[in-house]
Amino acid sequence: MRTRTRNNSARKAVDRLNATMSALSDRVLGRDDLIRQIKFALITKNHVLMEGPPGVAKSMLANLLFRAIRGHKHYFDIKCTKKMSEDYLVGAPDMRKFRQEGRLWHLTDKTLVTSDFAFIDEFMDLTPGALRALLELLNERTFTRGRQKEKSPLWTALAATNFSGENEEALEAVIDRFLFRCKVEPLSSIADRMRMIKASVGQDEEMGPIPVLNKADIVTLNKQVSKVYVTDLVMETYLAVCDKIGSLTDRTIANAIRVVQANAMLEGRYCTSVKDLNALDCVFRVPGDSASSSRFAKAFSVYKGALDREKRISNVFMIYRRISDLVLMIQDCEDYKEAYAIAHEAREAEQAIHALSTSDTEHLKTEGCKSCCSILEKADTLYNRDKD
Repeated sequence: MRTRTRNNSARKAVDRLNATMSALSDRVLGRDDLIRQIKFALITKNHVLMEGPPGVAKSMLANLLFRAIRGHKHYFDIKCTKKMSEDYLVGAPDMRKFRQEGRLWHLTDKTLVTSDFAFIDEFMDLTPGALRALLELLNERTFTRGRQKEKSPLWTALAATNFSGENEEALEAVIDRFLFRCKVEPLSSIADRMRMIKASVGQDEEMGPIPVLNKADIVTLNKQVSKVYVTDLVMETYLAVCDKIGSLTDRTIANAIRVVQANAMLEGRYCTSVKDLNALDCVFRVPGDSASSSRFAKAFSVYKGALDREKRISNVFMIYRRISDLVLMIQDCEDYKEAYAIAHEAREAEQAIHALSTSDTEHLKTEGCKSCCSILEKADTLYNRDKD
């Protein structure tokens, strides 16, 4: 009964998540890839980096999203500048404590340190000290200054930068903290631009408020993601894809597999399939970046072979289950003619399992053949009994 309640709760949470994401897509045009990344970031507890010029709805998307999420302590929203110190992120020093005790202590209430969600605009303009504090919070979810050490409830942050070639080297140094990355360009689709203009002149259809998404829903789905079993074949194929992409850190490899689990969970499964690896495109293929798309396509050359292997394993497993059913059927059988019909089907199943079996299913083939032998022996026993 408890399991059914938990599953129903997860299904309702998925429905609310999908409703919120769909409403965002209707309001922020041409950003479906980015919104899909945000969806996975929320349920895997990761962060998203948006690169693009001003005026492409980065801030609008972040504010619409986080204001639709309820049941959390604080949402932190800041636009960074080149002269901004870390105090703007982690709070000003407590001067009273400094005068009385001679130690530095930051007042972190209602800062990034104590926030569940955050939008950090133009974060690459931060000073080196502030950037280090930000990266510590994004990665470790802790704030440490001398004796002061606080755990942060930070769940998901969206960060934006007005990306240009001159800060490429600096960006690469911090990019590993963001599992998801998207290059946001001005709208190019005629249909999207028409809808944008209609909205601007008041000729679009009226839309209701964005459906509310509770943080409790996000936490529920995150817990469900952790329960999804990753098969050996999926793990092996995933690592092969990572090797072909190359230049991935251990942190990225360890985090990205959660997206595979999340895709299975969103489809109502608690065991991964090779097809769930398709979800990795939102991690390894940067929307708006043709080079990453090409690299991802080449890396997925291992995908088709793994999909074929999975189909063979699935077929062998189905045959094995049928053999198990035949074993149960012949146990209650007392008529040798009926037993021989069961034995005939068992022989066909044995031939099929031999033809399809691979090294992945050797144990199923062995057990299946043993079961088939026991079926044939029972059929012969019944035949000899009735003959006598």
